[in-house]
Amino acid sequence: MAIKVNMDIFHEKRYFILCGVCVIISLFFLIYQGTTYFIVLSKYFLGKEQYLQAYREACVAYGGSCEEVNGLVSLTIHYFDSVKGDFAYFIDHGTMAYGYLVPLLCLFSGLNFRTYLDTIFSLNACRKKDYVCFTLSEMNKECLKCALSIYLSYLILLLFVGIVINPANSGELTKYFLSDVFGKNLYIDHQRWYYLMEGTIRFFFVPYVYAFLGTTIAYTFKRKVDIVILPLVFYYGVSFVAQFLITWNMAFIYVDPIAIMVNGAISGYSSLLLMLFTIVIYVICIIVVTLKSKKCDCYAK
Repeated sequence: MAIKVNMDIFHEKRYFILCGVCVIISLFFLIYQGTTYFIVLSKYFLGKEQYLQAYREACVAYGGSCEEVNGLVSLTIHYFDSVKGDFAYFIDHGTMAYGYLVPLLCLFSGLNFRTYLDTIFSLNACRKKDYVCFTLSEMNKECLKCALSIYLSYLILLLFVGIVINPANSGELTKYFLSDVFGKNLYIDHQRWYYLMEGTIRFFFVPYVYAFLGTTIAYTFKRKVDIVILPLVFYYGVSFVAQFLITWNMAFIYVDPIAIMVNGAISGYSSLLLMLFTIVIYVICIIVVTLKSKKCDCYAK
């Protein structure tokens, strides 16, 4: 019992760390790619009082008022109050790296689940009547934790942009994902709701499926090198082949695992078909786990 509790606490800490890392990466890309704040910071630390004076003078020259800017905190607050850009601009910059986090999520969940398989999984499984359902349930718990870590970091990014920067909506259609399902007005008139819905698919559902792929690989292969290499080969390999085939037929975009995670405006395609490939991966994983579980002796695991 003590071992199980300690492992649960350890795993929960891992997911908090994962969420924190994702938040840091998101904010870094948002600030570094979407603003000039790091340039402002470098000038402040190089000049401090001289730069603050120059900043206040420039502010007045542009018709503003920033007499309260007398230190780093007030400078930061004033900077983000005056930063230019629309809501979509900041969210898209903040989520630039998420497409690259997906295969890493596979590794994270896969290695975690392999550790569980090698320790107390067999003891827990032998107490259950339905070995297949128990295995799928344990994999589901692992994947939900991973997916929620990613999704929570995305929600924090939404709150940061909406509260700290508080930009206006763009007022024009620049993203087409889900517009064929809910119409263009959802993005134009209700941009924050659009990003919440889109983000639920891209940053909860997709990470969940790829985390499930990672745990499926961990359940099927015991060697850690396989758990690390196979998700990367699948994600980038299938994407590479799809990109090559797209030059011959654009329909192959639907089998590109990176396509659904792209921030750019992909128009003229079915949103449901873009999601279908991810759903197929999930179904195949369930079939593989079910077939393997039926052949397993839980005492020999």
